[in-house]
Amino acid sequence: MFNNTVPTRFKPYPLLLIFLALATLMVTFGVHGFEHGAVNNFRDQSVQLPIIYSYADHGLFPGDFLVSTRSHYVTFFYPLLGLASRIVPLHWLMLSLYIVATGITLTACYLLGESLYPRRGVGIGAMILYLAYFPNLGGDYTHSPFVTHTTFAVSLQLLALALIFRKKPLWAAFLLGLAANINAMTSLFVTAAWASALLGRMFQPVSLPASETPRRFHLRADLSLKSFWQRYWVEEKLLLVPIVMGLAAAPVIYWRLSLLDVPTQAPLNDYVSIMRLRLWYAVFPFSVDPMLYLLMGLITATWLYSFRYGKPRQHGQVVWMMGGIFTLCLIGTIFTEVFPVEFVIQLQLIRSSWLLNYFILFYLANMAGALLRRSPQHVLAAFGLVSALAAARWVLGLFPTTHPTPYRLLVDFNNPWTANLQPVLFALLMLPLLWSVWNIQRHHTPRYAHRFVLWFAFAIAIFTGPMFLDSTIPTSQIKTAENWADVQHWIRYHTPQDATFITPPQLDGFRIGAQRTQLGDWKDGTVGIFDEAWVMEWRTRMVDMGLDETTFSFKPLNQPQICYVASKYAMDYAVVFNSWDISGEVVYTNDSFSVYPVATLNCGKRVRF
Repeated sequence: MFNNTVPTRFKPYPLLLIFLALATLMVTFGVHGFEHGAVNNFRDQSVQLPIIYSYADHGLFPGDFLVSTRSHYVTFFYPLLGLASRIVPLHWLMLSLYIVATGITLTACYLLGESLYPRRGVGIGAMILYLAYFPNLGGDYTHSPFVTHTTFAVSLQLLALALIFRKKPLWAAFLLGLAANINAMTSLFVTAAWASALLGRMFQPVSLPASETPRRFHLRADLSLKSFWQRYWVEEKLLLVPIVMGLAAAPVIYWRLSLLDVPTQAPLNDYVSIMRLRLWYAVFPFSVDPMLYLLMGLITATWLYSFRYGKPRQHGQVVWMMGGIFTLCLIGTIFTEVFPVEFVIQLQLIRSSWLLNYFILFYLANMAGALLRRSPQHVLAAFGLVSALAAARWVLGLFPTTHPTPYRLLVDFNNPWTANLQPVLFALLMLPLLWSVWNIQRHHTPRYAHRFVLWFAFAIAIFTGPMFLDSTIPTSQIKTAENWADVQHWIRYHTPQDATFITPPQLDGFRIGAQRTQLGDWKDGTVGIFDEAWVMEWRTRMVDMGLDETTFSFKPLNQPQICYVASKYAMDYAVVFNSWDISGEVVYTNDSFSVYPVATLNCGKRVRF
């Protein structure tokens, strides 16, 4: 059984702050790294950064198709970043927010661990297990090499979750409302979980009199008016919670309601078919890779097995919260796959499963701690557990996966800062972190502190190891990305600011480096889920640019097609692959690309400009 003998409550908060600061630096620079303005990759900076640029400088991207839909990208995160970047360089601003968001996330993990398992030292174990890539339907919200509106909002929502377990509902409501202004969708997920836990309290069994023998499966809930008043209006402050949350979220609610006056111009069937084409992996459960379901089944089975090592005091509350998330996923399945509803599709309810991962990691952290307090065989099992959780990082580092795009784009999860970070220096930086872990654990489990420190050091090594792997991305993809960045640099300094460009739709990030208006690319379709009229136009542009929906691929464009697209959309320049063999007057070229003024293309008399 778990050793419940613990010393007095841990109180040296300065040491804890040192640990949290060091852990934040370890994660941001040693595991995730920091990425800003990268082009031709699978992340969404190619959409988010241009929107930030447009808020900072209204003269950028005149008439740009993507920027025109920013009003439907309902978040105050990017407008505020745009305004702030007029004072502080955006690179440093985003790096600072990235560190802050990571710090809040790790702090929330620590507080949640200590709330669920008081005085067992679970908080530290949960922080290191946070680095694992848990399987998640619709995408992974727990890791990112840069700050986004989602990752920043999630950090606040996890902190709100910790406040819920610490019986501070009004502060939790305020944080959830505040976070809704950054990402309303993820705030909805946590709020639904909270509401489910409150519902669960209604069916919480009450203590039976000694004279009354409980029968098997007997459940007796106290639904008297006095109990209801005490539980919900006094303890949970249910009357004030929605008021506080609503007031904090009022700006984003007003913004979202203002969009209801915008007429819908896309038939539902067309909207659903485009979403299946562009975002099947994030919206439609029946289209999710079966391997992901298998991995989720394995992690759930491990969670169930962990019960034998102790459940948290609020186990029932956690289960009800997880049930609330499961309900969201079920609703998301019915109203996307069976009876598609536009609003439900936009909510992307299956993506709420990220919250299940956080709950599970606390149980696993407790199990690891319990194993470390047992026999040597159990200690080895604790090391094996963290090794299994780190396996996904190694597999993705050694065998990059193909992103779900109609072109080959391998995903590189290597730390972008690896070249500037020497292993010896990193090891030296970890020494004070391990020292703080040692001193904290001595207050929780003095007999086994040395085991825990060794396990923690091993976990750091196995989670950070993949960042020192050489990139296995094909040389051709790396070279194309480098040439793509070079052509953008030339365009930025040698073309008018109001110039418009045709570019290969299978390459993203053009607006980041060139800072010029673009016809569009595949990545632009990400925001189409929030604007059904806009996404119809996006699909038309992609088809004009060579998208074959039957084969799910982009075909190379020839001279007549380039001329047709340039004429239809009144473009000024065309950036093309050299392999397309386009004829005209070249103003810039490198190993992969050439830039043509549209007026110099050999289009004959069939096309007028």
